[in-house]
Amino acid sequence: MPDGEQIAPFLGNLLFLGKEAIYRRLRGDVVFTFEEFAVISTRLGFSVDSIAGLKQSDRMFF
Repeated sequence: MPDGEQIAPFLGNLLFLGKEAIYRRLRGDVVFTFEEFAVISTRLGFSVDSIAGLKQSDRMFF
């Protein structure tokens, strides 16, 4: 996230969601969808696997 930027406006602009929708997610009233999480992880440069605690050996491909 860019220095000095607040999380709620940053996420709102990134996900095209309103202020209340973002705050519901940040409070945990509504979960982030997988698609939203993927957009956030791509923009901030971390992998979904790293958050889920998966290692290379834990992955399965179909």
